Amino acid sequence: MERVLVDEARVLAWLQEGRYVLHHVLPAILAEHDALETQLHDATRRCRALQEENDGLRDSVGLFLTQLTHVLEPMRDLAEKLGQASRRG
Repeated sequence: MERVLVDEARVLAWLQEGRYVLHHVLPAILAEHDALETQLHDATRRCRALQEENDGLRDSVGLFLTQLTHVLEPMRDLAEKLGQASRRG
């Protein structure tokens, strides 16, 4: 008879623990999961925005360098011609 009481007490303790987990622990875990999922989506969105901004900046720098090359090439050619003319004279 004592064995049955011990097993019944264990089952009751297990049920109480399970009830506690279902009412307290599981909702807290699910809430934390939802919060982390929201943070992940926010971080992913921000990362994409930063990648787009970075791509735009790279395009701008590329355009700037192209324009700078177009401006400096004639100046370099002119400097070369002036240097050749001064060596002759």
